[in-house]
This record gives sequence, C-alpha cells and structure tokens, in this order.
Amino acid sequence: MESLLKSLLLLTVLLPVLFNFLEIFALFEMNAESRKEQRAVLKFMARNDRRPVDCWRELQAAFPEGSLSKSTVAYWLKRFKEGELSTKDRPCPGQP
Repeated sequence: MESLLKSLLLLTVLLPVLFNFLEIFALFEMNAESRKEQRAVLKFMARNDRRPVDCWRELQAAFPEGSLSKSTVAYWLKRFKEGELSTKDRPCPGQP
C-alpha cells in the first residue's frame, strides 16, 4: 500500500512537468513550421523584387503569432534572389 501511495505521489508531481514539456515541444514544432511557411512566402516575394521592410510588414500582418525579424527577412530575401531554392535551414557545423 505504501509503494502505491509513493507511486501516486510521484505521478502527481511528474505529470504536470510532462504536460508542460509536451506543450513547449508542440509550440516549438509549430514555430518551426511557421518559419518554413514564412520563408516560402518570402521566396515568392523575392521573385517580385519586394523591399525587405515591406515583406517584413506583410509577414507581421499575416503571422500575428510570431513573424520573422527584419534582419532574417532581409537575409532570406537575399538568399532567394541569389538563387537559393530551399526554404530549409543550412546545417549547422558539428551536426550530423
């Protein structure tokens, strides 16, 4: 009986932590997907020779939950104008 109570007590402590972790993970995944969507929009805008500040303002309106920064918008527009086709991040050094 005592081990059952200990197990239940442990569950009441660990479950909220687990749910919090899962919630944070889901937000991260949503943000990663949102960033990829925004890059696809920027790829289209780059073909239409749009200014970075105008693109940034439109992204802010279209993605109110969180849009790319001005400097990130300028970076991706430059990459797309130079012929980049992918909306994925470049691999970081040291990653497999």
